[in-house]
Amino acid sequence: MLLVNNIALDVGTPAHLKHAEWNQGLRLADMVFPWFLFCVGVAIPFSARSFAKSGLPDWRQDVRIVTRTVVLFGLGLVVNAAINHDWSFSLGVLQLIALAYFAGAILYPLPIIRRVFTALLILVGYGLAIMFLPVPGSLPGVFQPDENLILHLNTTFLTPHHLNGLLSAIPTAALVMLGSAMGDLFMMELPDKKRLGWIVGASTVAVLLGVGWNELLPYNKPIWTPPYILVAGGIGGWLMAVLYAVVDIRGWSAWTKPFQVFGANPILA
Repeated sequence: MLLVNNIALDVGTPAHLKHAEWNQGLRLADMVFPWFLFCVGVAIPFSARSFAKSGLPDWRQDVRIVTRTVVLFGLGLVVNAAINHDWSFSLGVLQLIALAYFAGAILYPLPIIRRVFTALLILVGYGLAIMFLPVPGSLPGVFQPDENLILHLNTTFLTPHHLNGLLSAIPTAALVMLGSAMGDLFMMELPDKKRLGWIVGASTVAVLLGVGWNELLPYNKPIWTPPYILVAGGIGGWLMAVLYAVVDIRGWSAWTKPFQVFGANPILA
């Protein structure tokens, strides 16, 4: 991401290591951030189970969630201050991760079906607002870099309070919630093949929904459109399925066996 965001190779940077232009599809560089958020969600069930084994009261879990959120948000402010050479309250990458994590972790106690339904409802509401709510002085549904609903709300209401980008916490929170549902699949007592089938099936449904919705509302990273969220999350789920099949089902030792010498594994030694 340092290469992508700082354009270290300038014109020599490969196309897939550059963010796609406005409404011009998706590239590998566009997947890194949503995959990270998706993994944040996947980790939440493991953290919750670990806390449950501690025997501490539930309110202590809430304190831990709030503490993690504040620390991560604070680190984001430090990073922004280092970049801008000035202290100010602002939103950046780490702050967005903190807010999305907070929403996903606080809502994790919802049953998995209700959690998925809530995440999809959030994405539908966010998407419909972009598609149909009018921007003053324009027709409803206008979606251009210099003219769209999210930009209007940011510049009119949020930027004066240093909250530009706060609306992105809505779809990214939904992505973390979907990731937590994926994490639940890993935690459930299921046969390996059945678990793998659920992961692949759920990821495929997400991708298909995103691809279909893209015909009405394009993939767009700056705005975090719902089709972008669904496709990125679904592909992330496919990658997890591959890793699960290779490492957990097949077994890492099976892949390193050719490198074993006299019973020792030089790769893991």
